[in-house]
Amino acid sequence: MLFNQSPGLGYSVKPVFSHVTLSLLATGVAFAVPDAAQNVLYQWWPEGSSGLLVVMQVVIAAALVLLFNIFKVAWDNGRRLKANTLASLVHAGESGDRLSWRNHQKMLKGMQETGEISILSVTGNEMLGKDHCWIRQVLDESNEIRVLLMNPEGRGAYERTRLSTNPEALREGYRQEIAASIACLEVLRSEGKRVSLKFYDAVPFWKMVVAGDYVRVQYCYGTVVSEWPEYIFALRRDKPRRGLFTPFYVNFLNQWQDQLLPEYDFETQQLVYRDSSGNEIEREPLYADMANPAGNILDYYRPMAKVVNG
Repeated sequence: MLFNQSPGLGYSVKPVFSHVTLSLLATGVAFAVPDAAQNVLYQWWPEGSSGLLVVMQVVIAAALVLLFNIFKVAWDNGRRLKANTLASLVHAGESGDRLSWRNHQKMLKGMQETGEISILSVTGNEMLGKDHCWIRQVLDESNEIRVLLMNPEGRGAYERTRLSTNPEALREGYRQEIAASIACLEVLRSEGKRVSLKFYDAVPFWKMVVAGDYVRVQYCYGTVVSEWPEYIFALRRDKPRRGLFTPFYVNFLNQWQDQLLPEYDFETQQLVYRDSSGNEIEREPLYADMANPAGNILDYYRPMAKVVNG
């Protein structure tokens, strides 16, 4: 395994190489400034006091080590900055970490420029169901909203919950959250926004928000989403093929443009299935095993909506 490899010979000789480098540097400095070296060795150097001599040696050695450590830290930080720039990574942190006010405002402005937002999530309730979430500010300024959620009756939902101690209770939680998300989208539709909602059957892997020049992603496979860090990548307008913004955005578009994914009809509360040419072939209720078949399924679930897994 790659992560179990033992340190090689290069790692073992690294301290020796560092010691040789320091010695050569000291020799070079001595030859470069002979007068100064002679003054230190024969006049200023405390050769009469062995204790002070040892102290001076330790101080000089510590100063050299500190100097080289500072150089190494600066070198490593420069390499990391280069890697972050190449990936267009503008933020990485634990879920819920706050950006500085300045960076937050800059990012919000960049997200609101195009008036479009694309969301890929498990249930969407973690974002759509919170009034004070940052995404609400983006949604309020957006004219077009595209949302991809996990089908609560699909293969992905059953695969995600099958190892749970109570799979049916977890799936019921998903139904409640998705109903709450749909209710939020209905409110946005009533405000005149173009809202589209589709469902995928695959096991959730990424949670993603694409808005303006930024994409915010979070790993969400087989665990509670909030336990994983979030990453924000920016579009490089000068080099759009560089960085990870474009791959993530293309990943969303590829899923969104899949004609086989059912689209939700807000008027009839049904899933609309189409063939590869985009022609409608079938409709069915969002929830196959409705607990309240005689009434409105969303009215049944909305009062119980709560955040379980986002």
